Amino acid sequence: MKKIIIAITILFTSLTLFSAPLTADISVVNIFARATAKGQDVGAVYLVLKNNTHSDIKFTGATTSIADQADIHIMEMEHNVSSMKHEGLLIIPAQKELQMLPGKSHIMLMGLKQPLVKGKTLTVTLHFENHPDLTVNVPIQSIDDEEMTGMHMH
Repeated sequence: MKKIIIAITILFTSLTLFSAPLTADISVVNIFARATAKGQDVGAVYLVLKNNTHSDIKFTGATTSIADQADIHIMEMEHNVSSMKHEGLLIIPAQKELQMLPGKSHIMLMGLKQPLVKGKTLTVTLHFENHPDLTVNVPIQSIDDEEMTGMHMH
């Protein structure tokens, strides 16, 4: 009987150790959306995705109930003209991070069903290839002219 109790204890301990949530593989930091004006039907979400694994992870997109569509966009500069380009996926390198920041890349929210209001939050589900989805709450911020002047675009 004693051996059975020990075996069961070891089994449950092992299951507990190995059942840590896979979402710890990816950390989401510095996430925010910019407030929008009334009637504006597009918005953007910015974030940093940290890959805590030893394998690359493919970020394939996002969904939210507040917009008809949420696509990955990157900013490109060609002949001193900035443009946005839709991307099907972005790679988060092993043990590194993917920075989706103003002037670089972002999640473009299209067909907004309501304005993004400073001080509120929206829920966004992030999708990955071969990794569970992550649902995150995104704080909505506004950036005034003074803050924009101090922002460095890399």
